[in-house]
Amino acid sequence: MGRPPKPGGAGVLVAARLSPPLAAAVDLYADHAEIARSDAVRRLIEAGLRATLRRRSGSS
Repeated sequence: MGRPPKPGGAGVLVAARLSPPLAAAVDLYADHAEIARSDAVRRLIEAGLRATLRRRSGSS
């Protein structure tokens, strides 16, 4: 018996190559937040998208 399914189903795997300084910054964020690197990447992407959408909706 494996892991139970995640709510919403399995996510889409997205692979990205990061420069060493960017990877180090993500790792620093992950360490500070006490989360895994993959969770840090997800949070940072979500925060960036929210900020972008807020800026775009506010400029209309």
